[in-house]
Amino acid sequence: MARYSYRASDAGGQICTGVREAQSRADVLAWLTRQQLVPLNLIEEKSAAK
Repeated sequence: MARYSYRASDAGGQICTGVREAQSRADVLAWLTRQQLVPLNLIEEKSAAK
C-alpha cells in the first residue's frame, strides 16, 4: 500500500491534514469524500531507498 499525505477542508472551512494508507489515490479521494472533506492537496509519499 502507498502512503498519501493530504490537506482538506471541511464544510466550515477548517483545514485538516493527515496521512492515509491506501491502494490508490482514488481510494483516498473517496475516503475524504465520505468524511465530508474537500481535498485541497493529495501527495503520494515516496518511500526511502533501502
